Amino acid sequence: MLGPGTFFGERSLMTGEVRSATTVAKTDVECYRLAKADLEQVLVARPEVAEAMAEILARRQSQLSSHREDASREARDRHIASEKRAIVGKIRAFFGLKN
Repeated sequence: MLGPGTFFGERSLMTGEVRSATTVAKTDVECYRLAKADLEQVLVARPEVAEAMAEILARRQSQLSSHREDASREARDRHIASEKRAIVGKIRAFFGLKN
């Protein structure tokens, strides 16, 4: 979730990489678009901005990776639980046990 004063789309703008995410507003928002040429002027005048942006990019990538790992673990755990239920059902059926 992003709040007032935050930004998105920085990876594509800063590195030229293909966009890898979609942003959807839950409420009305006021948004500004920054073109590469405009950012270039800022970076020429204030090169330290590139360092600050790189820090943000690295943090966001780390958070995204952690989130994806958590989602993968949850999916794996759900799959294991589902398989366990199925196997228990087969064992019970095979031995004539009550559920």
